[in-house]
Amino acid sequence: MKRFASTAIAWISTAIVVGAFAALFEASRLPARVSLILVAWVCVTAPLSIGLITFFTNRDTSRSSAILSSSTPAVLVAGALGTFMTVDGIAAQLLVASTAIGFCVLFLAYWHGMGRGDARFRADDFAHLSFALHVVATFFVLASAFSLSDFLPLPLPALAAIAGLITLVTVAETMRRAGLPSSSIPSFAVVMAVVMAEVTVALSELPTSNLVDAMIGVVVYATCLHAATAILAPTPRPAVLRRHFALSFAIVILVLFTARWA
Repeated sequence: MKRFASTAIAWISTAIVVGAFAALFEASRLPARVSLILVAWVCVTAPLSIGLITFFTNRDTSRSSAILSSSTPAVLVAGALGTFMTVDGIAAQLLVASTAIGFCVLFLAYWHGMGRGDARFRADDFAHLSFALHVVATFFVLASAFSLSDFLPLPLPALAAIAGLITLVTVAETMRRAGLPSSSIPSFAVVMAVVMAEVTVALSELPTSNLVDAMIGVVVYATCLHAATAILAPTPRPAVLRRHFALSFAIVILVLFTARWA
């Protein structure tokens, strides 16, 4: 595998992400045919470019680990671009874009810092960043998938498959970064993928807005993933785990109670 060491790669990647959001913002002012081509090109090339750059700057010896790592920023960018196109208002678009750009900058900074052997960038901190980034990416993917299904003839099984596939990849990478036993990762990732696919189908039947559905889905995702890492960790903390479940349950109830019902 070819390896790159230049820190300029991080700046190039950030420029790609910023340029992608800028192109989508300008696409609405172009003729319909040109806008459609530009949107399709940006939504495919931007995540693919970020994923390839991450893959070829990888320092892991395993190719499977490199693929999992490169999927992290690619999923984030893809989900953020989809959400950017479906939210209403410039303020909401700026929030989505700034969140995605900020997490990409943090990820790439740690990625290249750890690759150079910089002691300031520790693996433990990167594991926490990976967890947070995957939670945000999952929210963006769910929000964009629910919203796009209102405009495109997207069958419900396809929507569930998207949620399941993204969950499979992000859960495996999060657990790997957390240093959990490799023997436990595949089975739990598959279970989580099935659970999230079922949750996606159930949420699609609720008379709530797409953002509310995405919020509930990501709470379920984060709760299950945090529970797995807490249980499989070398020093499990059941008290903390119980408090986390109670808080997550309270968040779901609060979101449903304040949701905009159709």
